[in-house]
Amino acid sequence: MIGKKSPKKYAKLFVGNLTVDEAATYLTELKSFSDKIKSSRQLYLFFKSPLFSQKEREEMLSAIASQGELSHRVHAFILFLSNRDSISLLDKIIKAIADLIDERARKLKAQVVSAEPLKEMYLSQIKQILEDSLQIEIIIETQLDSSLIGGFKVKAGSLVYDGSIKNQLTMLKDVLLKT
Repeated sequence: MIGKKSPKKYAKLFVGNLTVDEAATYLTELKSFSDKIKSSRQLYLFFKSPLFSQKEREEMLSAIASQGELSHRVHAFILFLSNRDSISLLDKIIKAIADLIDERARKLKAQVVSAEPLKEMYLSQIKQILEDSLQIEIIIETQLDSSLIGGFKVKAGSLVYDGSIKNQLTMLKDVLLKT
């Protein structure tokens, strides 16, 4: 059983021995349910509020499931989370499930942070270099950070490359202070 409320543990429990395609299908369903809760203030409060009993939550989930919006697996998982007062972790669990699916599909997300938007050509080159060196499919995610001044940083798993001007200036400062 799960003692601590850990999104990663819940994700592993949910995915279990599903194939990548099955897990992706159920993930889409979970995302849809999460979006539905977030888009309806009443539904959001219903699932988050301690004023409603577990039985009332189960009845609401059953009503949603009976409309054909939830598969048995997703319905059971959401009930499981509700029974453990862990519905509030749903978005983090969804992210952990997506990461687990990517890991099983041998995909790795690489975060590319730059001061200015990078041209697609440069992003493609970064992706190709990472794929060649790590021997895994790379999914590039971009982020802007004006504090970098120029250049970019890449983080893919435990690999970090910092070619930002901010980092170069910091290193130069450290060298000058040591002399």
